[in-house]
Amino acid sequence: MLVSVPGRFRPDIHPGTMSPDSTSPRVAVIIPTFNRREAVLCCLEHIRAMTGVPVRAVVVCDGSTDGTQDAIRAQFPEAVLVEGDGNLWWSGSINAGVEAALPLGVEYCLFLNDDVHPDSDMARALVHAADAAPGSIQGAVVYHQREPERIWCGGGLAVWFGRGAYMRADAEAAAALAAGKLDVDWLPGMGTLIPSDLVRELGGIDAENFPQYWGDTDFTLRASRQGIPVRVCPGARLYNDIDSTGILLPPGGADWKRVKTLLFTHRSHASLSARTRLWRRHCSSPQFLFQFLRFYVPLAAVIGVKLIRRYVFHQ
Repeated sequence: MLVSVPGRFRPDIHPGTMSPDSTSPRVAVIIPTFNRREAVLCCLEHIRAMTGVPVRAVVVCDGSTDGTQDAIRAQFPEAVLVEGDGNLWWSGSINAGVEAALPLGVEYCLFLNDDVHPDSDMARALVHAADAAPGSIQGAVVYHQREPERIWCGGGLAVWFGRGAYMRADAEAAAALAAGKLDVDWLPGMGTLIPSDLVRELGGIDAENFPQYWGDTDFTLRASRQGIPVRVCPGARLYNDIDSTGILLPPGGADWKRVKTLLFTHRSHASLSARTRLWRRHCSSPQFLFQFLRFYVPLAAVIGVKLIRRYVFHQ
C-alpha cells in the first residue's frame, strides 16, 4: 500500500487483466485518459513502436463512456487497463496507474498524456540518462506536433520574484540545451521518467490539492527541494498537441459563466485554488504576494474588458 498523503493513491482502483508477456518491462508508461478514444489509441501505437527498452503501457481510463476501454482491450491486449469512477482527474489517474504499475516490478514510471506522440527512441534515451545518473528524474524535450522542430518545453524553471514556474521554450530552450544546461527545477507530466523507488519516497502526485493542473509541477519541485536531480534529456523527443489542453478565454467577449469556469474549476490553468496552493507551498510570503499580483491583476483586467464587450457592447 502506497498511501502516505490522503488523496494521492487510490487503493480501490484495480488493473484489468494483462496479457502474458515473456519480457519483464523496465518501464511502466502511465497514461490517464477520459473520453478521448482515438487520441489514446494513437498514443498507444507510438508506445508499441518504442525500441531499446521493454515497456508496458498502463492506461487509466477514468469513467470514459466513448468505448475507450473495449477498444484498448481489443487492440492493445498487452496493456494494463485501470478503470476509475470519473473522479480521479489527471493526478489521481497517475497515482492509480502507479499503484497498478509497481507490482509489475518496473524500475521506472514514465508519465504521459493521452494526446502526445513519443518518439520511438524516447524511452531508451530516458532510461539511458537515468541509469547514468541514479536517483534522478529525467524529462523528454517536448515539441509541437504541428511544428516538430519547435520546442514547446525544454524543462521548467521557478523564478518566484520573476516569471514564476515557467517552461523554457523556443529559442530559450534551444540555447539552454545547446549549452548543456540540463538541470531544471521542474518538469511537466508528459515524458517524465521517475525511478519507482523515488515515486514511493515522494508519496506520488498530490491529487488532493492539485487534481488536474500543477500536480506535476509540485511533484518535481518537491523533488528538487530535496536535492533530487531533475533534468532534461535532449535525446528524448515527444510531440504534444498543444491545442487540446486546458480552458482559455475566447476571443471577443466572455460571460460570467466562462469567467467562473476559468477561475474555479479543475480544468483551468488559471484555477485560483490550485495556483494559490502551489505558491503557498513553494514560495515565501513576499514571493506569494508577488506571484498572485503578477498573474491575477493582468488577468482581472483582461476579464473586465471581455465582460464589458459581452454585456455592454454585446460582442
